[in-house]
Amino acid sequence: MSTKRGQIQIDGFHSEHVEDRDALAEWTDEKQEEVSSRWRKIVRQLLHDRIALIGGAFVLFMLFWALFSRPLTLYGVTVQPFEVVPYDPMQTRIADPWMSPSLDHPFGTDSLGRDLFSRVMFGTRFSVTIGIIVTAIATVFGVIYGAISGYFGGRVDDVLMRIVDMVFAFPGLVLVLVIVAMLGRGYWQLVVGFTAVGWAGYARLIRGEVLKVKQNEYVMAAKALGARDRKVLFRHIVPNSIAPVIVQATLSIGGVVIGVAALGFLGAGLILPFHVSDVAVERVLRLLRTAPAFFPCRRTPSYRPSNAC
Repeated sequence: MSTKRGQIQIDGFHSEHVEDRDALAEWTDEKQEEVSSRWRKIVRQLLHDRIALIGGAFVLFMLFWALFSRPLTLYGVTVQPFEVVPYDPMQTRIADPWMSPSLDHPFGTDSLGRDLFSRVMFGTRFSVTIGIIVTAIATVFGVIYGAISGYFGGRVDDVLMRIVDMVFAFPGLVLVLVIVAMLGRGYWQLVVGFTAVGWAGYARLIRGEVLKVKQNEYVMAAKALGARDRKVLFRHIVPNSIAPVIVQATLSIGGVVIGVAALGFLGAGLILPFHVSDVAVERVLRLLRTAPAFFPCRRTPSYRPSNAC
């Protein structure tokens, strides 16, 4: 191999004999086996971590109750015909208002006798799905945006990062509140608001990783073999830079759910009949002194706002 100024020449390589040099930059079977063994190692370590298994099982259990709480219909087609909550969240029982927590009603009932556990699980579906959708969209857009910025550098990097700085110049929750105020309250309005704020963090994170990974020898070798920028970026650089982004994405879902609850507490969240934790807290704050209930406690059918559990 000989070098010239600004060029790398490999002895024995003749570009005129190669019709499509991008194929030379493809992953080999050995690399695919290496990636598979890496994932098997991760799964094996996870199975030996009892704390992680217990936490994961609890999270999956709560997600199951939330996502499958009620039948789900999309565009007139029922995609989920069953329900797992014990009561209809909208069904009123005038004879059973303000019941304390019990086996029949784990969270008690409200002023209209509606089961609070069923209502919270039903409302959690919307908060969780907002968190998942926002995280997915923000991650994909932010990774592409930040990877392009870090790979090309120069003026492209300067312009793209200044846009990211503009997003970070405003408090995230305040910016979401402004967007929701402009678009109106609703499910997809919240998705747009949190996505418009959340992508910038992923862009900055992946950019820093790309700046380090693109200096590796295998990236320079792929360029020398004639691989296009798109192949080099998304075949060699991004897969080796994505680990911190995955960690950030898993943490961001909970952050979005908390953000949705905060907006709902401020009166800018989901519109009724959605019932989420922020709405429940907002409505019962005035009853904290006159009608407290402790969980768990013994069933008291005669419980009323004037009595404490």
